[in-house]
Amino acid sequence: MCIVERFAFAILALSLFILTACAGDDQNQATTVPLPTETAVPEPTAEPKQTLRNTPVLPSGGSPLKYSDDGLDLVFSGGGAKGIAHVGALMELEKRGVPYRRVVGTSSGSIMALMLASGYSANEMAAAITERTPDGKIIMSKFLDTPTSFPEELIRDSFLYALVDTTFLSALPDQMADQAQKHIVEELMASPVIREVFSFTEFGGVYAGDVFLEWLSEKLNQNGRNLSQLSLTEFHQETGSDLTAIVTDIADQRMLIVNHRTAPDLPVIMLIRMSMSIPLVFNNVIWQSEWGSYSGEDISGHEIVDGGIASNFGIEMVVSKDPQFIEAMGMEPNRDRVLGLYLDDGLPIPSATQIKLETEGNNDRLNSGWEKVTERNIDLFNALLRSHDQFIVRTHPDIVCHLPVGGFGTMEFDMSDERIVLLLNSGQEAMAKCLDEMGIK
Repeated sequence: MCIVERFAFAILALSLFILTACAGDDQNQATTVPLPTETAVPEPTAEPKQTLRNTPVLPSGGSPLKYSDDGLDLVFSGGGAKGIAHVGALMELEKRGVPYRRVVGTSSGSIMALMLASGYSANEMAAAITERTPDGKIIMSKFLDTPTSFPEELIRDSFLYALVDTTFLSALPDQMADQAQKHIVEELMASPVIREVFSFTEFGGVYAGDVFLEWLSEKLNQNGRNLSQLSLTEFHQETGSDLTAIVTDIADQRMLIVNHRTAPDLPVIMLIRMSMSIPLVFNNVIWQSEWGSYSGEDISGHEIVDGGIASNFGIEMVVSKDPQFIEAMGMEPNRDRVLGLYLDDGLPIPSATQIKLETEGNNDRLNSGWEKVTERNIDLFNALLRSHDQFIVRTHPDIVCHLPVGGFGTMEFDMSDERIVLLLNSGQEAMAKCLDEMGIK
């Protein structure tokens, strides 16, 4: 860089430093909060919630599904907000009194598996995921939470910090450059969009996932359950349920089949947080040493993300005769006792296009532009998942129930009441047809 260019950059940086210093006292500074990968289970949110306003007539199920040694192994695919259709399918299973034996889930499917294993009825699940906050937003829309702030030492070691230094401040004296760099970065971090970009580049995802953890903790403790602080072994002992979730280990580039046999000391709430960590959307989770080993291996420090990368529909876990799968799942497969609940984008819900999306236009160019980036990431992720899913589904056509979800988005968390009912009805109607074909009345 020539002397003139360096001087121009120095003037620009100095001007920005002066402006931000003057405005700094008027800015509300973000409070440093723990990263979402820390081990502490969050306390339930104190924010009051209310259920659906002007609620349409919801479909309903029966009593919660019961465990039985002769029950079905239920496998829930991933699909983000489209997972509401799983609840409709469970309503039909409840009506017919179909018992379950094991539950397996990936991504949003792991949430359904956990709630079923925790003793939730389908009606209770529907109530939980359709809660609305006092401002009228569905609770799921709050799951896309912008990180509040980050520890200072991590910011100083970040790409953003180095970029500000090398781009704008190289011509300034060291002491002035250090002060300018600090103030510039502080002002940048005051912007939610910049914090999301920072989170994206440094932690693998745009959103923190803290609100989801708070919500899930609250649900696991609801009605005296008190399950949120339990390890997988303790959860199994308390509920008697055999819960498995699929996650992906980025460091070892492999699928992990996680349950009380393979990761006995892992907090159950963190397993679900891992499994729903859609890459590039939610922060990656770092496996902590206090969570113990995975199948006898120390994987402390490994980054763990959504299981959908490896297997978005984990039906192989309960039908494969591979010795590793059998060891992880705890018993020999019985294909006649397996039912997969697959969220099928290729099957549209006809009236979905007639009911408008509950979205708000964003006139801010920076925010709207960043939203387009995240949407493209989701589209790419969905395309990768669908190609693998289709192979698995074609391999096991007789034990897979296709739940139509075409016309709905993976990230459509701010969904209208009417569209929620469409998904519930779609899941229940599809499951009724599947059970009739299987001869289960």
